Amino acid sequence: MDNTPSDPNMDNTPSDPTLRPPLGLPHGSIRALLALTIFGSLMTALILNHKLPESTFWYLWMVNYAVLGYYFASRQRHRSPSPHTQKPQPLHLPRGTVRWLIILSFLGTCGFFAYKWINGADSSIWDDRAFFPMLSLAGFFVGRLLNAFFQSRPNNTSKVFQHLREAKAILVLLASLIIIITIPFQVEIPVQKELQRTAFLFIFFYFGSRS
Repeated sequence: MDNTPSDPNMDNTPSDPTLRPPLGLPHGSIRALLALTIFGSLMTALILNHKLPESTFWYLWMVNYAVLGYYFASRQRHRSPSPHTQKPQPLHLPRGTVRWLIILSFLGTCGFFAYKWINGADSSIWDDRAFFPMLSLAGFFVGRLLNAFFQSRPNNTSKVFQHLREAKAILVLLASLIIIITIPFQVEIPVQKELQRTAFLFIFFYFGSRS
């Protein structure tokens, strides 16, 4: 019996040829379609200024966060062990296409809102209910891009990178402490609203920056 330990970076898709992915599409295609449709629906609704009910608006944002967070993390972990055993990518697209489509669509939506706000829209940037969710999503994407950059560095295990990881861990724990103090315990602190928003943003960034 082969007792060789499994490579944690290898794809865990069953090797049995009878266990094909759903609908016969490449592994991860359904998740890619979900990520594209949920994210695309949300960005389209924002651009077209659909007046969604408050509950529907926030439900859609919560689903979007969950889908994107899981999709980006799962694709980051997906590794083919060698070129000879490389499997088709989701939707038969080149690796990373879906993630870059999402990021570029987000940047395009940000550009649309920036143009709208600069050219004298009815409401200011601070009054738009999409502003903070978009900002938090930007924190997540910045974290993903920094993660990809650091992972590509040959010296990403050096002391400098380790210190950066530890600094991020300390800051995100402080951010969670702010949430605990001000929400469940309802302790009033100076500039509470600003600190809460900063804490939420850094938490999104931290999860985006992790593999």
